[in-house]
Amino acid sequence: MKAIELPAPFAHYDWIDGVKQRKVFYCYSPLEDTQNVLVICVGRRETGLKYAQLAQLFVNNGWSVVAIDHRGQGFSERLCNDPELGHVEDFSFYIEDLKLLFNRLHLEQFGYRALLGHSLGGAIGTLYLDQYPQDFHRALLLSPMFGIITDPVPRWQAKVWIKRLCRKDKRLASPSFAPGQHRYEVTPFAENLLTQDQDNYQQQLAQFEYYPALKLGGPSNCWIAECFHAMAEIARLKALPIPVKVIAAEFDQIVDHQAQLRFVRRQKRLGAQISYSWQTGAFHELLQEKKPICCEVIGQIKQFFNLSPIDG
Repeated sequence: MKAIELPAPFAHYDWIDGVKQRKVFYCYSPLEDTQNVLVICVGRRETGLKYAQLAQLFVNNGWSVVAIDHRGQGFSERLCNDPELGHVEDFSFYIEDLKLLFNRLHLEQFGYRALLGHSLGGAIGTLYLDQYPQDFHRALLLSPMFGIITDPVPRWQAKVWIKRLCRKDKRLASPSFAPGQHRYEVTPFAENLLTQDQDNYQQQLAQFEYYPALKLGGPSNCWIAECFHAMAEIARLKALPIPVKVIAAEFDQIVDHQAQLRFVRRQKRLGAQISYSWQTGAFHELLQEKKPICCEVIGQIKQFFNLSPIDG
């Protein structure tokens, strides 16, 4: 694998032994001489390096920043013979990997600990907050994966099909791509569902070409089945123990707005300190959007975490 060149402010990287001894990659800014730490829980197919600009904003405000590449993606160890198959055996492994990283870096020593999760990372982070309520003081979730869009197949039907296919794959001990999914391919900008900013989109593609090990195609049957199970668990959670903010993207075609709204409304009824905002005109990746949209999102992040108006 090509040597990893960390973008500032990330200064160090390493791997932890995750669940079942799988190597899980993380990168971080210097952890000394700060009282606050932000943990970034990335989305599917992402690496923490992608969040360097956001990390710089926090470092400029005197924070340390840690980002994790979830098992089976980024610079973490792949889980299948085909390195481009997005797979996980059990969704809880994501959560336990994050806890192992928390313990490895002794993050409990920081006086103030915050979590930021995007998409898949938002789902992982939400379940983590429920299981380890003492670890973080505040969390922000960008386009969190509380439901996924299965159009044109009805969601109930997709769940039944995927569950059957996952059982078959487990019986054969051979994970396989879900229907309609495939190995890594470049999606033309005009057809992408992630961002409306062409420069940011091309930078993402360039990162995959510079680091071929990052390339990841579609998810496995079992990955989707595990996500359905996790999303059902999220919908039943008791009140989250810390202040949480959810930011949704108006034109998101990856995750389901209605699931996000149901979650927020239920949490409010349970007495949770949770807020919700709707980013007009945005696609799924809020931090990779056109500059006016991205600036609005960054403004909300600054306000939520009480950051000074220093540009990252």
